Amino acid sequence: ADAAPRWSDRVAMTIRHVSGTRDHAAIAERLDLPADAAFTHQLIEYEDDMPTVYAAADFVVCRAGASSVAEVAVAGLPSVLVPLPGAPGDHQTANARALVDAGAAVLVVDGELDAARFAAEVDRLVDDPDRLASMAAAASSVARPDAAVAVVDLLEQHASRPRPDAVSPEGTRR
Repeated sequence: ADAAPRWSDRVAMTIRHVSGTRDHAAIAERLDLPADAAFTHQLIEYEDDMPTVYAAADFVVCRAGASSVAEVAVAGLPSVLVPLPGAPGDHQTANARALVDAGAAVLVVDGELDAARFAAEVDRLVDDPDRLASMAAAASSVARPDAAVAVVDLLEQHASRPRPDAVSPEGTRR
């Protein structure tokens, strides 16, 4: 919200800002856009239709939860990932690194993210279409759109194997 006024002259920019319900009111209160801003800023609490949002996006700025990281990869979107500090085992940083190492994302540590850093990262992407294209290709290259089916197949294979220590319904060992 604090960085948005910096882009008030960018006609071709739309920001879809999904704030979450907890922080929505505070963000809305801080948002101070000029009345004549050339770009569109849509602040919403929650989004039900992420596939449509991803389809319209040039890039995504988000936390680095496993689902978010998988979704932006499958959507083939460059991303700026900000791992949640204090996540168990720092797993969000590990998630982000998978895309960063592939060249599909930029990782920004939460404690280093302020309006100036946010604006700088976004500007670097917006102002470099070749980099965006390269990052998008990298995201697509690591995507696993078949991951859910692969997990189900693996579970079914595992479930159909007899366990050596299993007891049959009749009470005898198999």
